[in-house]
Amino acid sequence: MQVTVATDGSALRNPSGPGGWAWCVDNERWHAGAHPKASNQVMEMFAIYRALVDIPLEHDLLIQTDSAFCVNMVGKDGRSGWMKTWKRNGWVKADKKAPSNLLVVKKLDEALAARKGRIRFEWVRGHNGHSLNGLADRLCTAASGAQDRGYSIKTGPGWSETRMRTLPEPVARKRPVVASTVRRAEEPRERMLIAPPEPKLTVVLCGSCDKPINPLSNECSGCSD
Repeated sequence: MQVTVATDGSALRNPSGPGGWAWCVDNERWHAGAHPKASNQVMEMFAIYRALVDIPLEHDLLIQTDSAFCVNMVGKDGRSGWMKTWKRNGWVKADKKAPSNLLVVKKLDEALAARKGRIRFEWVRGHNGHSLNGLADRLCTAASGAQDRGYSIKTGPGWSETRMRTLPEPVARKRPVVASTVRRAEEPRERMLIAPPEPKLTVVLCGSCDKPINPLSNECSGCSD
């Protein structure tokens, strides 16, 4: 089974502001998070790392990202990019310097090695009408924005083998009808359906004498005298 997953990263005031990351398969399977201080590149890599560890290892993966750097680093097959040479040389680049963000790079290497299924990476142009990339972009941007404002971060449902099912509509209960009070009695009840969960006292008035209707018996206290 091949799973197509989009990944994306976001950083406000790059590279020293709050960052967000996200991966998504569809509207029902996605994961997002944030860090107080991160660069856009780190968030791009971390989004890929989370997709690799969150989605079951046996699935084949097609990872779509708008980061050309990440695709070149890991390689289109996840095995033949710059990272392979860095590791062979003791995590040193051609200029004899360690790669930037080496901790995240090593995490990516470990996650790729642990995968059992086939892995492919594909570069997609960001902000170009690609629906799955657009969803990942909105999710990671929302995460970095929430981190910046101190709001709670929506992390998502994560991975699920079974997609969420649409629940059937509730069956409406029949209500007793009282002559001449139907219109005025029904309106407050409809308002109660969309009110906050805290209990509230609702007074229903009779359509004939404008006196309160007993909520237990649905009878008017004035007309029954």
